[in-house]
Amino acid sequence: MRRTPTGFTLLEMLTALAIIALLISTTMVVSSGIRRINRDTKRVSDISSIRAALFEYYQLNKNYPVALVTGQPLSSGSNIFLASIPSNPQPVDGDCPETATYQYLRHADGLDYTLNFCLASRTGDWGPGPNSVSAETESTCIPDCVLSCENGSDGCGGICAEIITCPDDSTCLNDHCVRN
Repeated sequence: MRRTPTGFTLLEMLTALAIIALLISTTMVVSSGIRRINRDTKRVSDISSIRAALFEYYQLNKNYPVALVTGQPLSSGSNIFLASIPSNPQPVDGDCPETATYQYLRHADGLDYTLNFCLASRTGDWGPGPNSVSAETESTCIPDCVLSCENGSDGCGGICAEIITCPDDSTCLNDHCVRN
C-alpha cells in the first residue's frame, strides 16, 4: 500500500509566495494612486471651504482678514465662519514643492485676496501644479488645452491650436470650459 504525501512541495510553496507578493505589490501601487487622488480632492474641497468662509467674512466685515492661521478658526466677534483653517494634506504630491502649503495673501486694500495651492494631477476643472483663487477669479494651468474655448488659451500663457465650443452644461470662463 502506497502512502499519499500530505505536504506541499517546495515549488508549490514558492509559486504561492510569488502570487501573494504580486498581489500585495499591485494593491500597494493602486492604493498609492487612490491616496494621491484623495489628497488632491481634499485640497480642492479645502480651498472651496476656505473661499466660502472668506466670502461670508467679507459680507459681514466689508474686508478680508489680515491672515489665516492653519488650525485656527476664521471668526469675527462671535461669528465663526470656519471652525479650523485646514492644512495641506501630506505628503505633497506630483511636481509640487515639498514645502507647498495653502498660501493666503490679503491685498493691501483688504478688498481682495489670493489663495494659492498646488495639485499633483488634474482634479475637476483644476490643472496639475500651481493654482490660485481670489474673490472674483480662478487661475489654473492646464497645458494640454483640455476644453479650451474662446481665445484658446492653454491656461499657461500659450495658445491652443484647436478651439472648442463648451458643452451645454459648461460655461467658458478664463478660456476654459467650467461646469455650471
